[in-house]
Amino acid sequence: METNQPNLIEPPRDDRIRINGRCVLRQTDGYIVVFVRGEPIFSYDIDDLAARRLAIVQLAESKMASQTEIGRGFAVKRLTVHRQIEKYRAGGVEALVPKKRGPKGPRVTGGRRDTVIAKRKESGESNYQIAARLGVSESSIRQALKRMGYEEKAPVQAELPVAWAVEEEACDGGSSGAEAIAEVGDVTDAGATGERGEESKEVLPAEGGEDRECSVHATSGDVEVPVVHTFDTDPTDRAMDRFLARVGLLDDAAPLFRSAQGVEGAGVLLAVPVLVSHGVFADAARVFSHLGSAFYGLRNVVLTLLICILRGINRPENLKRHAPSSLGQLLGLDRAPEMKTLRRKIRLLASQTCSLVFARAQMKRHLSRLSDSLLWIYVDGHVSVYSGKRKVQKHHVTRLRLSMPSVLDYWVNDANGDPLLVFSGRIRKGMVPVLRETLEELRSADERRVITLVFDREGWSPALFAELDQMEGVRFVTYRKASRGKKLPHLAASAFEAHHLDVDGQPMTYELADRTVHIDYGPHPRRRRLELRQVTRRNQTGKQTHVVTNDRETAAVELAHRMFSRWGQENFLKYMGQNRDFDGLVTYLMEDVDQERPVSNPERSELRKELGRERGELENLVAAYGSRALDNEESSRPTMRGFKIANGQLGQQIHRQRDRVEELEAQLKQLPVKVPLSETLEGKQPKTVHVETRRLMHVFRMSAHRAESGLRELLRSVYPRWHEESREMVRTFLNSPGDLEVSDRELRVTIQAQASPHRTRVLAHLCSELNTLDARFPGSDLVLRFGVHAD
Repeated sequence: METNQPNLIEPPRDDRIRINGRCVLRQTDGYIVVFVRGEPIFSYDIDDLAARRLAIVQLAESKMASQTEIGRGFAVKRLTVHRQIEKYRAGGVEALVPKKRGPKGPRVTGGRRDTVIAKRKESGESNYQIAARLGVSESSIRQALKRMGYEEKAPVQAELPVAWAVEEEACDGGSSGAEAIAEVGDVTDAGATGERGEESKEVLPAEGGEDRECSVHATSGDVEVPVVHTFDTDPTDRAMDRFLARVGLLDDAAPLFRSAQGVEGAGVLLAVPVLVSHGVFADAARVFSHLGSAFYGLRNVVLTLLICILRGINRPENLKRHAPSSLGQLLGLDRAPEMKTLRRKIRLLASQTCSLVFARAQMKRHLSRLSDSLLWIYVDGHVSVYSGKRKVQKHHVTRLRLSMPSVLDYWVNDANGDPLLVFSGRIRKGMVPVLRETLEELRSADERRVITLVFDREGWSPALFAELDQMEGVRFVTYRKASRGKKLPHLAASAFEAHHLDVDGQPMTYELADRTVHIDYGPHPRRRRLELRQVTRRNQTGKQTHVVTNDRETAAVELAHRMFSRWGQENFLKYMGQNRDFDGLVTYLMEDVDQERPVSNPERSELRKELGRERGELENLVAAYGSRALDNEESSRPTMRGFKIANGQLGQQIHRQRDRVEELEAQLKQLPVKVPLSETLEGKQPKTVHVETRRLMHVFRMSAHRAESGLRELLRSVYPRWHEESREMVRTFLNSPGDLEVSDRELRVTIQAQASPHRTRVLAHLCSELNTLDARFPGSDLVLRFGVHAD
C-alpha cells in the first residue's frame, strides 16, 4: 500500500541541511522533516508557511539551536526568527498564520466617486471636507487623488491667531470646546491660508554649474520672530497642537515651558540670547519657507539644530543617546524631534537650496559687528576623508600624507578665527578661483572697508596678484613660492632687525627684513614684472620664510603677525573636527559629478610611468657601457674602434633603448593633457556629497560657533587666562545642568555652580551680562533671566 507520508529515516550526510550539531533538516517528497539528535520530531508540507514558522519557533523555544543557526538553516534572517517568536508568544499558533495582504474591505473610491472628488478638489475643498462628504477617510481621498495624477499644491499654513480666536470664543462662552474644535476642523484649506508677502527670486550659483533659485521674502531689515500661542496648557501633553498640525492649521508649535529642577544641559540656554542678537532666527524666517503643516516647524527645527550642536549632538544619529522628553524641556516642547524626524526636516530645508543665502545674511551681520576699518580675511582648504562605498574624487590629505577619497571644503574666516563663509564640496581647481569668489562675496556684503586676503602657497598666482593689485581697497598676503628650478634667496643676517608687538597683552618679537621684489607674470614671451613688498622672517634656527604682499602701508611686524597668525584658522578647523564633527556626513544622499569637466589624462600618467622605466633602463645601459670603458685594458684594445667592436652588442642595446625613449616622448607630446571625465570612467559613475545638505549643516555649525565666540568675548574682562581657556570654559557652562522657573513674563534659568569658585564667579558675570540683553525666547514673550545656584 502506497502512502504519501515522508520517509522518517535519518538522512545520509550528503543529503541534509545542517543547523548545528544536534539539528538537521531534510526535504523529501514535498515535505520538510526536522531531525533532532537523529530522531524526527516535526514534519510539514513545503508550502505550509504557518507550519514552517511553527517549526522555527519550536526549535528556538526548546533551545535546540540559536536564532542565528535557525535563520541560516531555514534561509531567513535572524530578525525574521525573532519576529516569529514574538508573534507566537503574543498570539499563539494563530498569530503565525499568514494574513491576507492588501485592502481588507471593498474599494471606497473609484467610478463616480472619483469624478466627485476631482470636482470638489478643483472647487477648493480640502481633503478632509471631501472625505466627510463621502464618508471615507482623508487618506482614501489622498490616495485617490494620487491615483488620478492630481498634483498637490504646496500648502500655505493657517495663521495661528485664527485658531487662537476660536479658543477665545470658546472660553468666552460663545461655544463649547468641542464645538470650537469642530469649527477649527471645518476650516477649509483655502480659508485657512495666510497671506504671504511678495517673494523675490535670488539666483544661486550651484557647484555643478547650473543655476538654482531660492525664494527669499522681500522684506527690509530684521524679521521679528512672532509670538506663537497654543491651545495646550500642560507642557508635557501637546495633543491639541499636534492635532492642529495634523489638520493643517499649525506650521510650528509654540514653546510652552514648565518649572523643573536638575534639567540636563540647561546651561545651553545661555547661547539663546546671543543667537537672537546675531539674527539667526530672523534670517532663517526671512530666507527659508515654511515646512508645511507641522508640529516641528521652521523655528523649532532651527532651534533644535543649534541647541544640539552647542551641546555636542552633532549628528541626528546621536539623538538616540538622549531622552526626547529631557531635550524637549530646553525647547519648550513635550518631546524633541527624534532622529528620523530631524533628518526629514533637514532634507526639507536642503531642498529649498537657500543655504548660501542664509550664509550670506549671517556673514553680513557678522561683518557689521566688526569695528576694524581693515578686514583680515583668511582662506584655507580642508579635506574630509570619505570612507563609504561610492566612487568619490581623491584629494591629497596633508595630515595623512597620501591621496584618499575625500570631500574638499574651502573655509573663509576672520582675524579671530570665526567663520564667515564656506565653499562646500568643491571639485579641486586650486584656490585661485575660490579667492576670486571670496572677494566677490565680501565686496557684496561690505563695500566700504579695505579687505586683505591671507592664504597659503596653494593660492600662489602672479597673474592673480597683478589683478588684485589693480583693485582699489584690496590687498593680499601670502608665502612666496619658488619658481620651477630655482631656489628662494637667502638673505644675510645683517638685513634683519628685531620688531616688537603686543598681542592681547602678550609681547611678541620678530626678526624681519623688509625689501622690494619683482615677480614675473604673464604668458611667454610677453612677460611682465610685478613689484611687490617682501617681508622675510628669520626664526631662532636661522630658517627664513618669505612673505609677499601688495600692502605698502602696514608695518612689517603687523604683516608678519597676520601671516603667521594663520594658526587661528587652523585651530578653528581642528576644533570643529574634534567638537563639531564637521567631517562627518549628515546624509547618505550623493550627487552625480559633471562628466564633461576636464581632468588629467590617465593615459599620459601611464605613458609617463613607462617612459620613466625606459629612461631608467637607458641610464643603466649607459652606466654599464661607461664602466666597461673605464676598466678597458689599453694593452688589448688600444683604440676606441676596438672597444666599440668588443662591446658592440651593448652599444646596439643602447641605440635601441634610445629609439624607444624617443618614441615614447613623441607619443607623450601627442596626448592631450586634459580630457573629459567621461573618457576616464570605465563604466563607473563618480559621485560627490550632496552639496546643499553639507553646506546647510556647515552654516548651522558656523552660527553655533559664532554664538560660542560671543559668549567667550563676554569673559575677556574678568578672566585673565581668557585666551587659553575661555572656549573650553564656555562649553562647560553650556553643558551644565540647571533649574527652570516659569512665570508670566520670565523664564528663569538657574545654573548649578561650577567645579571651582573662580569658574562660578565667571559664570555669574556671564549671566549678569546676558540679563542686560532682555532677550526673549524665540516664539514666546518670555524674557530669559539667568542666575547661578549659591554654594
